[in-house]
Amino acid sequence: MSWLTRSEPPLLPRASVAQPLLAVDVASRRLAVEGYTPKGRRRAVGSSGFLDRHFYLSAVLAGAVTRLIAGTLVQLLVAHRGGRPALAPILHLTLLGAVIGGVINAGWYRWLDAAIERWRGSSPRLQVLLKVAVSYACWAPVCNSAYLTAMPLLRGESLAAAVDAARRSLGRLMLLEAACFAPYNLFAFRLLPLPLRAPVQSLIALFFSVGLALLTDDEPTLYEEGIGG
Repeated sequence: MSWLTRSEPPLLPRASVAQPLLAVDVASRRLAVEGYTPKGRRRAVGSSGFLDRHFYLSAVLAGAVTRLIAGTLVQLLVAHRGGRPALAPILHLTLLGAVIGGVINAGWYRWLDAAIERWRGSSPRLQVLLKVAVSYACWAPVCNSAYLTAMPLLRGESLAAAVDAARRSLGRLMLLEAACFAPYNLFAFRLLPLPLRAPVQSLIALFFSVGLALLTDDEPTLYEEGIGG
């Protein structure tokens, strides 16, 4: 009967041993398949929801609302300086913010991401620097020239006058672009998911426009229209 009293370690149920291993295995496969690295998780979380489902709509809304606010504040500054505020520049800037700062800007960000990330041999830091450089050298002159040319055209001026106004103002505006939006792009291309970039840039453009109005007493083409981004 010694076998009745002999003490032996109890056998654990098979499920209690296998289940944690199975759970770890499933989790590890999920992590491996879905790419849940810290960067991958940040991209997945940041690119979900309304902004991801309505990519262009969110960019249009952000571009229009921020330019509406910026245009209103700039016109208040014009009145404070003794000028005559007007509603038309606010509406014009809101329209251009929705089209250029919204739809076209968001499309530019999407195209740039796809174009630069095709260079799979380059490091992430190099890709960020390339995006910043290409944005400043290619997109910023086109965007700012479009604003500077479109605003006089919407006021009813001739094409020649609009182009001349853009030519005179573009150099100063590009310097401000380098001081404001180039540092922002370093941050945005490194940390912000694609659906957030255009809306956040529109928010930066609001402060850019108002700050520009405070700095430019001698350039009504810029401050009365609140150009930015």
